[in-house]
Amino acid sequence: MNAFQSDRWFMSVKAMTERLMAVSTISPDVAGENAGAHLIAELLAEGQANDLAPELWPVADGRHNVACLLRSPAQTRQTIILMAHYDTVGIDEFQALDPDQGGAIARDPARLRAALEGGLPQGASLEVKRDLEQTWQRPGAGREPAWMFGRGSVDMKSGLAINIALLRYFAEHRDELGGNLLLLACPDEENESAGILGALPHLIDLQAAHDLDYIGVINTDYTAPRGSDDHERYIYTGVVGKLLPSFYILGDPTHVGEPFRGVDANQIAAELVRRLNLNTRLSDSWSPDGVTALEVAVPPVTLKLRDLKPSYNVQTSAEAFVYINWLTYSISPAQALEIMEAEAAAALLSALEARDAQFAAFRGHEPQPKQYVPLVLSYADLCRRVRQKRGWFGAKGEVAFAEWLDALVRSVSGTETLAIPAASHKSDAREVSQQIVARLAREAELTGPAVIVFFAPPFYPHIQPQEHPIVDAIAALIDDPDVNPHGQIRLRGFYPYIADISYVRLDPTVRDHLPALIDNLPLFNHGYSLAFDQMAALDCPVVNIGPFGKDAHGLFERVHMPYSFRIVPEFIYHTILGAFAGDRSTGENEKHETFLARIAARDVPATP
Repeated sequence: MNAFQSDRWFMSVKAMTERLMAVSTISPDVAGENAGAHLIAELLAEGQANDLAPELWPVADGRHNVACLLRSPAQTRQTIILMAHYDTVGIDEFQALDPDQGGAIARDPARLRAALEGGLPQGASLEVKRDLEQTWQRPGAGREPAWMFGRGSVDMKSGLAINIALLRYFAEHRDELGGNLLLLACPDEENESAGILGALPHLIDLQAAHDLDYIGVINTDYTAPRGSDDHERYIYTGVVGKLLPSFYILGDPTHVGEPFRGVDANQIAAELVRRLNLNTRLSDSWSPDGVTALEVAVPPVTLKLRDLKPSYNVQTSAEAFVYINWLTYSISPAQALEIMEAEAAAALLSALEARDAQFAAFRGHEPQPKQYVPLVLSYADLCRRVRQKRGWFGAKGEVAFAEWLDALVRSVSGTETLAIPAASHKSDAREVSQQIVARLAREAELTGPAVIVFFAPPFYPHIQPQEHPIVDAIAALIDDPDVNPHGQIRLRGFYPYIADISYVRLDPTVRDHLPALIDNLPLFNHGYSLAFDQMAALDCPVVNIGPFGKDAHGLFERVHMPYSFRIVPEFIYHTILGAFAGDRSTGENEKHETFLARIAARDVPATP
């Protein structure tokens, strides 16, 4: 029988998925996630090979990564990291289905299926109904449900179960293993990625202690349809990045009875959101040849828009706060800052022009109201103004400013030390960043109308697609008609969701422009830090070969079992064998052209 039609992985992956789902690991939760970590170690130890030795790598806030190294008998340095996260989002959506147990039905696929089959909640789509009713013929068994529902079913306890099953298999069949495997399971991916960030120094220490050469990371995070009629299964060779451009907006408040005497911060904020939100002109893209876009990201999306009035009064807003989610494929932090400053300047000017036009329509030929010189500053510019005002110059001035700023951060956050990310930390990093900027603006004696542009956490670096032995092995499998008879499995560029793999490599488009990020992120080295040197040292190529499902994070989250529990582990198994075998017979130029052709063989834009 063709190995890809066999059933050798299905039952173990399914059983481990259900056991992993049963443990609540909602992030951030130290106790729950640590219970998940101990279960992972227990599952690894249950394999027939009893010499697997999982380790718990501590994260600063008390949670743990789980790592387990399996050495090959081939005495090689080559090592592939099998990576997953074991935390999930919350289960509030399930409360109505399970009020007596607080929504715990979300973690029990059998009980959840019975409840859904008893009557789908109002608003459930026809697609959900079809998937709930869909069955398949498992080899040697009767017809069974094709989909497993529940929190973590697809994102991503099934992906973790696949990795555990693979490591246990290779531990029992080491003669098949041409290189080393390292399983890494992280907490906190759904929150601030504290797990992988805490794992970086351990990965480097392990590499040195065992003389390992990390040739790449296989991440098993979930995959999903890219459109309503998309039935393909995607494997990704890079990952999207994320910036959080933020804007502190100063108006010139006035009484509502004389609105033209000032400038409403809300009007500036609204104009800024109008210019940025869903603006496809600002969608980032990836053009390896500098001309043709092979992938196009979704446009910026507003995540926060509010004024900062603490209570009701009859004065227009003096301050407002906006931040946006901006997914990146190639744009650097320096380029992003320049673009956002230009957009802020245009929005500020447009708001002032609209105010003047409305005044003209309202009062006719009366004298124009007060005119302004609009001001747009980066956070770095604002810091320079504060240092100049305080007389902090040179190296000593830098030290004095850093100490003053650290005290300000502690004051704003209400903590002695602001540890971000941290499961116990209650202050929102975005809000703390805004308050720091507001205090600096007052210190610099800025008056509105003005906009301060800065970055807020979290920052996820993008990793552009690249050729490497793991991708070569994947390509060979995709071309094999026994593996991919209908061409359903496809190679794509950027994994389209935020993921921990962003932190295992530092792409040159990010690495060469870090000062613009560091100098304009108020919390950097004041509670929020990223070990860019460690990311650069790891320099791991990445791929994502994950389970397939739908509605991740939602009430109807579900994983497609025939593909996810059978095909995916078999595909990764053969990918590992092929990557370690390492056929290098094809010329580099030919490989590069073929690689780009594979990714380009579809319609652009890539991301819906």
